[in-house]
Amino acid sequence: MIVSNKDLLENSMSYIVDGRHRFFNRWRALEYAVSKNTRDVKFDMFDSVFSKQCWTKNPETSWETLCNIRCQQIKNKNRPVVLLWSGGTDSYTVYNALCRNNVKISAFVTKLRSDENLVNASVDWLRKTHTDPDTEFIIQGDEIMNQNYANQNCLIDTSCYHTFWVSCPDPATINLLKSKFDNPIIVVGLEKPRLWLENNNWYSIGIDTFFISAMDPLNDVEMFFISPELPELHIKQCWMLKSWIEQQSHSITEQFVNHDIHDARKFNWQTFAQACGRDGDLSNSHIQKITARDTKIVIDLNNLSNSYMIGRGATIFNQGLIDRHPLIMNYIRSRRMIEEISQVEPYWSNSDGSPIGIVTTKFFMGTSNNG
Repeated sequence: MIVSNKDLLENSMSYIVDGRHRFFNRWRALEYAVSKNTRDVKFDMFDSVFSKQCWTKNPETSWETLCNIRCQQIKNKNRPVVLLWSGGTDSYTVYNALCRNNVKISAFVTKLRSDENLVNASVDWLRKTHTDPDTEFIIQGDEIMNQNYANQNCLIDTSCYHTFWVSCPDPATINLLKSKFDNPIIVVGLEKPRLWLENNNWYSIGIDTFFISAMDPLNDVEMFFISPELPELHIKQCWMLKSWIEQQSHSITEQFVNHDIHDARKFNWQTFAQACGRDGDLSNSHIQKITARDTKIVIDLNNLSNSYMIGRGATIFNQGLIDRHPLIMNYIRSRRMIEEISQVEPYWSNSDGSPIGIVTTKFFMGTSNNG
């Protein structure tokens, strides 16, 4: 659906096709682009605000102070605050900031997996550490997948879950929270900065695949680190990462800046996260990042018995395929619908079916000192 509400558009992430048609769903945007025989699709991440900022100077305000300001913005809305918790570098840092600023947290939402326990220890830590008896702990398991993979349109309708697992926020969880709390703010710790080095120039960019789950303007999700309400916070973390990279003994190449620094298989994830202002990690984020990178799904639409998955989620997927479980079959059918778009215009997908990222405007941050 093309959305035309001006106020809504200016404060939401979206896709722009041919410079004028806006969508909040990746696959609908690409479907429209294919129908118009165009590749002019851009990811708009608060351009109306970010394009007016000065990106060539490191904000003078400290990182901690900016995080405090962001917390006060959330607090001043006087709405129930729900924190999506994984115990990773982002949600742990957001939690510390909220507590430091005496922001009451109405609930934590956590997803635990039956095929691994990487997050379990962080939930135990949170239960022991967070002493407010009024805060609700909402712990979800594999059953949430049955709700979000309820039909063969699940991937098309939500624009999410191309890697087979329910990321957070997700439609079922958002509906649950809206039924439990009056007009909640659902806070998610998105996202670390992404820098781009090109022709010896530094840029800040955004890639849509990291933000798809928070893109719906009606789902009441508040990204903590990247927000049009406080663009300086995102600019600050971009500069923190840029300054840290420039201090490395590693050769500062486009490959290193644009790709390797974000790949936990090639670079220490904890060190990278710390450079982005994160406080620490309670959930083995480096392991999660490595296994996610190594995850692969092969779907043979002509003979499903030849299909398989390796990596994170493989146990559930492969057994579900054997059992012809409805959620697995819905996922496969939905993948087939997406692949039909890719077959018409393969430009938007990798050979393994994973999506090619759609990028934002590049915001110039200066020329590299290594040039």
